[in-house]
Amino acid sequence: KMAEYKPQDAVLMSTTTTQYCLKDSTHTEAPTNDTDWKDLHGIQTLSDIGTTAPTVEQTTIEDTAKRYIADIKDGEDKELEMVRYANDENQQEVFNAANAGKMCFIRHVWPTGDIATYECVFKGAVMMSGSVSDLVKFKIQYKLNGDVTFSKKSA
Repeated sequence: KMAEYKPQDAVLMSTTTTQYCLKDSTHTEAPTNDTDWKDLHGIQTLSDIGTTAPTVEQTTIEDTAKRYIADIKDGEDKELEMVRYANDENQQEVFNAANAGKMCFIRHVWPTGDIATYECVFKGAVMMSGSVSDLVKFKIQYKLNGDVTFSKKSA
């Protein structure tokens, strides 16, 4: 017998946190210690997080329909859209690292307890256009290096 469906309330993205750790000689892998992660504030929009595999056709002349296998996974180009704070040291560090093309580990924690951790290479930082009443904002553009590790926050 199937379990009875019980409606649940959806969870807003609000309170999602993002943290970073620049890749360097001390941090060659994503940190396992919470104290090595730094908070990144002001994010308004996250790109889709994850990697997918394109397909490679493997059809032979004996087949009657096309056949495929999964290729190596690859993440699309990503960006973090952020409100620019005038005196936020962590934002400035990421802004500078992005413009220098550095590598970084990023961790997102959603209010559902889901966690995504990944390595990326920064492609640059772009100040966004706007008009007189718009917030000053910028985008950090990056590409995933490898796969995303998904986990769940312990209760």
